[in-house]
Amino acid sequence: GFYFWLSYNPKILGARSISKEELTGMSAKEYIAMMQQTSILVIPKNIAFWPKPEDIPYLLMLTESNQYAGSTISNFDDLNTVRDYESTVGITAVILLKAVTTGEFDPYLTHQYPPDKDEIIAWARAEAAKMEQEKAQKQNTPLP
Repeated sequence: GFYFWLSYNPKILGARSISKEELTGMSAKEYIAMMQQTSILVIPKNIAFWPKPEDIPYLLMLTESNQYAGSTISNFDDLNTVRDYESTVGITAVILLKAVTTGEFDPYLTHQYPPDKDEIIAWARAEAAKMEQEKAQKQNTPLP
């Protein structure tokens, strides 16, 4: 299976797997950097509450990026059905923002934005604005 598949996909940067603990210990920035060096990443299904809301401003900056990023699957057996594993940093950023909204990150194998991209970005912009406002209020609050 896997090595046969690799021999027919010479562009592949690499396939690897990651544990839930490794993934949830990463920031979105670390994840994006890893996905730019990976073609296929095998991740567990249903990772709750990752990425974190504090990753929203960083992810918002990337939503239109056309830089290469790999995709994810839930197990190595899925490699036999993979024909197109290329994605972009922008698509990955929107998928991660969607995971923040739903509270659950799942494997994705796509070279297209989610159909609700505009709603996800609008929500993320509003959240980022709220976070910035809260940060400003904390800085302006006198210490007791």
